[in-house]
Amino acid sequence: ILILVCIAYLINKFVNKPLMEFQKGLNSFFDYLANPKKKVKKINITSDDEFGQMTNSVNESIKISMKMHGEMAQLMYAMDKNVITSETDNEGIITYVSQAFCEVSGYTKSELIGKSHSIMRHPDMPKETFKQLWNTLKDNKTWEGEIKNLKKDGGFYWVYSVISPKCTKAGINCGYTAIRYEITDKKAVEDLTANLEIKIA
Repeated sequence: ILILVCIAYLINKFVNKPLMEFQKGLNSFFDYLANPKKKVKKINITSDDEFGQMTNSVNESIKISMKMHGEMAQLMYAMDKNVITSETDNEGIITYVSQAFCEVSGYTKSELIGKSHSIMRHPDMPKETFKQLWNTLKDNKTWEGEIKNLKKDGGFYWVYSVISPKCTKAGINCGYTAIRYEITDKKAVEDLTANLEIKIA
C-alpha cells in the first residue's frame, strides 16, 4: 500500500500537476484570443525535465503568437478607420461596413448592416451601370468603376469601387467584398474643367 501511495504521489507531482498547469496556461491564452484585454498567464513549470523544456517552447510560441495577434489587431483597426469597405451576402445585403464607410456616408453601422447599398443610390447614376455591375459579379468577375452615392444628410460623394465575389473553398459564391476610395474632389475638378471648356468654346 505504501508503494502505491508513493507512486500516486509521484504521478500527481510530476505528471498531473504539470499537465494542469499546461491546461491553465493554454486556457489563459485562448481567453486572450477571444478578448485581447485579458492577461495571459505564463505557464509556470521550472523543472529541467521534458515538461520544463516543453514549457519554455510553448511559452515562447505563445509570446510570438500574442505579438502577431496584436499586430494583426492594429492593422485591422487601421483598415477599419481608413479604408472604405463593405461586405454583403450573395443577395447584396450588407453584412459588414468599415468605420471609414460610415464616416463618408453619414450612416452608422447599425443603420447599414442588414440593408442594401441601394439606400445610398444617387438618382444621377444610370440604371445600366448597376445592371452591368451585377452581370459582372454573377459571372464571378470583379467589377470596377465610379459610383455617385447619396449621403444620409442628402449630400453626395463619389467613390471608385472595386467589387469582387467571395467564394468558399468549393468555389461557391457566398457574397461580395467592395473596397472604395473617395474621388469627390477629383470629380469636382473634372466638372469644373468641363464647364470651363464649354464657356471658352
